[in-house]
Amino acid sequence: MRTIDRAPLTGMPLYWMRHDAGMVCASHLDLLTDLVPMFAIDWEFVAHALLFMNWRTDRTGISGLSELLPGTGLLFDGTRTNLRTNWSPWEHIAIDRDVSTHAHALKHSILRSVAASSASRPEIVVELSGGLDSSIVAASLKMVGANFSAITFATPGADGDERHFARAVAARCEIELVEIQHGDEEIDLIAPPDRLSPRPGAYSILGGVDRAFSVAFGSRDRAIFGGIGGDSVFGLDGSVAPILDACATFGFGRRALETLRDVARAGDATIWQALRLSARA
Repeated sequence: MRTIDRAPLTGMPLYWMRHDAGMVCASHLDLLTDLVPMFAIDWEFVAHALLFMNWRTDRTGISGLSELLPGTGLLFDGTRTNLRTNWSPWEHIAIDRDVSTHAHALKHSILRSVAASSASRPEIVVELSGGLDSSIVAASLKMVGANFSAITFATPGADGDERHFARAVAARCEIELVEIQHGDEEIDLIAPPDRLSPRPGAYSILGGVDRAFSVAFGSRDRAIFGGIGGDSVFGLDGSVAPILDACATFGFGRRALETLRDVARAGDATIWQALRLSARA
């Protein structure tokens, strides 16, 4: 029995597929082109991706090609393959914990994670928007004594310029901040990606950001930290789920009504609209 385990971390993907009498694994699609000269599109995956945005499964846009997701293992006995879950976040959620202790526990978890991730990286650059998520990462790196600087991107419009927030965070952390003006001329929506991927993504929009990193830091070997994923942790939610959570946790009282008001305000809706949608949910 052969086993391949993937750590429960984000980062470089790991794709796998059956080939002849064995199995092949690779981090990028172009590493498989010599073995599989003709790839077929998985149209069911395309339909699923259009219906359920950001719901990542082990399927890809290539028939027969799967991704070994973080925290899972692949078992192969020479004939059959099986997947197993090695790690799940649900195992670490204390349902009966007092809500008032969550902030303290979250702070210590973030600091431990940042300390472990930064310990082996001599130079780090934080993609700093000035928003909550990346600011927490920057503050944590400062607290654990990491060697880091920051970079922020701004668009010509005011809604895409958060440099004043990024400057405040950089000043507080006493770090260097590189500011990049990212104009629309950097975006070519019909340009092909530099490297093909079995998953769709905003390659053309992000291409300018990648080039800006290269200009700012050249060939210097630096780890890039950011706040990606924080929206899920800190409640950037366009649904009425926070209202339902508040009712389930505190009952239909003052705190639930305050949450109802905040969700309605964030969604540019009336309290009555938010209440009606909550009742339907």
